[in-house]
Amino acid sequence: MSTKLKVTILASSLAILAFTIVGGFVNVRASSNDGAYRQLSVYSEVLSRVRSEYVEEPNIPMVTEGALHGLLESLDANSSYLTAAEYKHYRAIKTDGKAEIGAAVSKRFGYAAVIAVIPGGPAEKAGIENSDIFESIEGRSTRDMSLAEIGGGRKTSTRGTAESGNHARRRDDSGGG
Repeated sequence: MSTKLKVTILASSLAILAFTIVGGFVNVRASSNDGAYRQLSVYSEVLSRVRSEYVEEPNIPMVTEGALHGLLESLDANSSYLTAAEYKHYRAIKTDGKAEIGAAVSKRFGYAAVIAVIPGGPAEKAGIENSDIFESIEGRSTRDMSLAEIGGGRKTSTRGTAESGNHARRRDDSGGG
């Protein structure tokens, strides 16, 4: 083994040893998921308090589902949580290509908002306009609906309360869509 190779190996070993020692003193971590787990422990503590201190017996699966809805909807306007049944229903609608509403919809302020109306589609025929915000559809608040439910349900009518500009108006197109 040549002297040059020995010096290179020794220098590399010393560098690795130095980084290990310095890293131990500085407490450097390669990956830190503590923030996510800390938040999970907060959820666990809140759930524990709800179970023990809430006046009525809470429906824990509904509480967890609500937490998941909130988690995903807080990511961005186009994310939403679907239960297994909702996802199965969504996949069935998307594969048969039926029941499109004729508009691009997103969530704004928690409500369904029309981003764009497709010319000649059911939404245009019902008088829906760009930037309309739907507070409810068929009596159900859009805050409680996923985007899949808003945009792909097999509805035979478009009944809801839309806000456009400064005035609210009722939509009622029972003719089909």
